[in-house]
Amino acid sequence: GGGGAAAAAAAAGVGGGGGSRSSTAVAKYIWMEAAKAGQDAAAADRIEKEKNWRHSYVDHVVKVMMISALSPSNALNVAAAGLKAAADCFTFVKGG
Repeated sequence: GGGGAAAAAAAAGVGGGGGSRSSTAVAKYIWMEAAKAGQDAAAADRIEKEKNWRHSYVDHVVKVMMISALSPSNALNVAAAGLKAAADCFTFVKGG
């Protein structure tokens, strides 16, 4: 089920609820999940702990892309995890 992922996204401070939403929290969550899927917990940890995301995100994105390029299975796993994380974070509002 998707309940675990949605709960993890909510715990990370992304998705769900009304109020304001942080694009930084969403982006970090998506790239962290992608790094984890590429079996690089250290990269995910660095993303989570990044204090200056707005100015430092490019280095993290390049690292995740390098992880992805290690093998075809890594590429598929990283892409799928990133897309799933994005889907967990975004809410479609019809007519909004």
